Amino acid sequence: MQKRPPDVYRIQFGISQLGPALDYIATHYATEISLERLARLCGISLTHFRRQFREILGKSPHRYLLELRVQAAAAAMRDVRKRISEAAFDVGFSTLSTFNRAFRDVLGEAPRTWRSSRHSTRNPNLGRTKPTQNH
Repeated sequence: MQKRPPDVYRIQFGISQLGPALDYIATHYATEISLERLARLCGISLTHFRRQFREILGKSPHRYLLELRVQAAAAAMRDVRKRISEAAFDVGFSTLSTFNRAFRDVLGEAPRTWRSSRHSTRNPNLGRTKPTQNH
């Protein structure tokens, strides 16, 4: 009877096995991504991919992608010149209602509230006229 490897080795192996999918998600998160493609990149079946992903990362591939997209949109929304809808579409959401629901689910508040309350970087020159020169 073989001994089961310690959890740390199992996790390291799982992450290395999922590496191609994680790399692909990181570079293509704004596009449509199929689980079948991710499983093929890892050289494992779709069922095994889903199971392995959840076991190693603690969430489904869909949830992982959703959280990544929301975090990317939130980072883009720190620039107040970027429209919320533009940030949503740029990271792969196809509708604003889906984005709003996902954003609220992941970050706990609506995008507009999140932006206005504490996470925006305000440009101190917005709304100001050109300073006058005193000679």
